Amino acid sequence: MHLIKTYGIVMVLTLLALNALKPNTIASLSPIDPIHTESPRATLMGFIHTVKNRYDIGLGPQGMMTLYMASGRLFPTEEEELGLHRMYVTRNIPPKYMDMSAIPDASKIQTVWRLSCQLKEILDRLPMPSEKDIPDEATANREHINDWRIPGTSLVISRITSGPHAGKFLFNAETVANIPKYYEAVKDMPYLEGNSTPGLYNYTFHQPTGMAMFLRHVIPVRWFMSLPDWTQTLIADQPIWRWCAIVIALAAFAALFQLSRFIAQRKARGTRQDRAYWGLLPAIAIVALTPAYTYLFSEILRISGVVYTGFNVFFWGVFFMTLTWLVWRSGQLIAEAIIISNEINAVSIDSQIIRLGLRLVSLILSLGLLTEGANRLGLPAYSILTGLGIGGLAVALAAQHTLANLLGSLIIMFEKPFRVGHWIKAGKVEGIVEDVGFRSTLIRTLQNSVVSVPSSDLVNQSIENMTTRKFRLARRQVYLSLKTPISKVETLMTQLRAIITEGDPDAKTAAEVILKSISGKGYEIMFDFRVKAPNEAVELKEQQRILLAMAQCAEHEGIQFSMYNDWSDAHHAASGESEAGHEQPSESKSPSAEAE
Repeated sequence: MHLIKTYGIVMVLTLLALNALKPNTIASLSPIDPIHTESPRATLMGFIHTVKNRYDIGLGPQGMMTLYMASGRLFPTEEEELGLHRMYVTRNIPPKYMDMSAIPDASKIQTVWRLSCQLKEILDRLPMPSEKDIPDEATANREHINDWRIPGTSLVISRITSGPHAGKFLFNAETVANIPKYYEAVKDMPYLEGNSTPGLYNYTFHQPTGMAMFLRHVIPVRWFMSLPDWTQTLIADQPIWRWCAIVIALAAFAALFQLSRFIAQRKARGTRQDRAYWGLLPAIAIVALTPAYTYLFSEILRISGVVYTGFNVFFWGVFFMTLTWLVWRSGQLIAEAIIISNEINAVSIDSQIIRLGLRLVSLILSLGLLTEGANRLGLPAYSILTGLGIGGLAVALAAQHTLANLLGSLIIMFEKPFRVGHWIKAGKVEGIVEDVGFRSTLIRTLQNSVVSVPSSDLVNQSIENMTTRKFRLARRQVYLSLKTPISKVETLMTQLRAIITEGDPDAKTAAEVILKSISGKGYEIMFDFRVKAPNEAVELKEQQRILLAMAQCAEHEGIQFSMYNDWSDAHHAASGESEAGHEQPSESKSPSAEAE
C-alpha cells in the first residue's frame, strides 16, 4: 500500500512538472483584440503599441506603480491590484510577434518575456521608418515580400513558411537569437521620442519587482523598491541583491535535500522492503523541489541571461534524470511487492516474468522521460532517436545471438516447459534448473557442476522434464544359472511380480516379468516396473527396494545368478542397444546382481 502511494506521488509530481514545463501557449484575452501579423507593418507596429500599452498600465504617468509609489500607502488598493493583474497577463502578448521555435520549452516563458523587453529597448533607441514606408499586407502580397529588414538595423521580419504560424510575419528566429547581443550594443544610447518605454528592462529584470509582487500582501512593495543603490550593482547581469537571494535559496535547497536523506536513513531501519521504500525519499524531494525552484528563479527572482539558462538546464536536467531513476526503481519495487504479496517463489519463472514485464514498462517510461526532457531543454532528442533507429539496425544485426537468447528466455518464461527446481534432460545436459535468466538457463548437473545453457539453444531442442512425469519407467534383465530348476525360476518370477506391485495396485497393469530367452548365458528374465517418485533420489531408493527384495527371494530359494548378468535402464532399451553391443563381463566379475 505504501508503495502504491509512493508511485502515485511520483506520477502526480511528473504531471505537475510537465505541466509547468509546457510550451508557452498564450490564451487570447477578451479585453485585447487578437494580434495582427499579416504584414511587416502590422507586426512591427503591433509589437510597439502592445509593449507601450503594458508599460503605461504599470509605469506610465497614470500607471499602477507610479500612483502607488506617490501615494505613501503600504499596500496596493483593489484598483491597483487589477492593474497588476493586467500587467501580468499582457506580458504574454508581445512574444506573439516573435518566432520562438528555436527557444527550448523549459525556458520559453521567461526567456521570451525578457527578449521582448530587450527588443522594445532596442527599438526605442533606433529611428523607425514612417508607418507608410513599412510594407502592408497588400504590398507584401503584390511584391512577394517574404523578408523585410528595419532600415539601418539587423532586425528582420520574415514570413513563416511552415508550422502553426505559417503565413504570419514575425521577427525571425535569427533576429530573436541575437536580441541580447543587439541590446548590449545599444543599451547606453539615449531614448528617442515617441512610443519609448524608458527603464522597462531595468525595472522588470533588475529591480526586485518579482519578490515585491509575490509578497505584496505581506511586505509592502515600496520597501523592496527602496533598496540601497549598491544592491543594484550588476555582476553577470544580476544585481547583488539577487545573488544574495540565490545563495540563500540554494542553501535552503541543500538543507531540504539533506533533511530528506536524514529522514530516509532514520526510517530505513526495518525490513529490507522498508529500506527500499524510504530510499526513494531523497529522489522524491528533488522531483518535488525542482518545479518550485524554477518558478522561484524565473518568476520571483527573475534571473536572466546565461545565469538563468545555466540554472534552468541544471535543475531540469537533474529533475528528468532523477525522475527517470525514480520510475525505474519504483518499477522494481512494485515487482517485488507483487511477488511477496502473492507468495510467489522469488526464483520461479513467474517471478521472473513479473520482473521482466515491469522492467520493460519502466524502460519505456524512462526512455520517454529522457526524450521529453532532452527535447524541452533544447537538445535534438527526436533526431538522435531517429539516428539511433538506423544505427540500432546495425547493432541488432551484430547482436542477433544475444537477441535470440533473450527471445528464447521469453519463450521459456511464457510457455513454462519447466520451472526452477525441475529435473530436466536437454540434449547432453541433465540436471536441476537453478535459474532462468534473460540470456541463459543455469542447470546443476548430477556431477554438482553448474552448466549455463544459452536459451536459444535450449528452446531449439527437445526438453524432457523428468519432474513432471507421473511415474518413472525402469527396465531390468537378469540371468539365472542353467542349473536352476525351472520350478524355482517360475517361483522367482511370481515373487518378483508381487514385489513390483506391492503397495501400488495401478502398477499391476504396467509390471511385466517374462522369461525372454534361454541360452548359454542362462535363463534371461526381463522385468519392467514403474516408480512414482518426485525426484531421482526417491526413484533410486525404490529401485533398491525391488532389487534387494529380488536378491533375498533368490537367496531364499537357493537360486544362483549367471555371470553374464547385464542391467539395462529403459533409455538403453529405447536406444536400440542389442545384447551384442553390451560389454561382456570379465571372468573375475562377481556373479552377484549388478545395478546400473
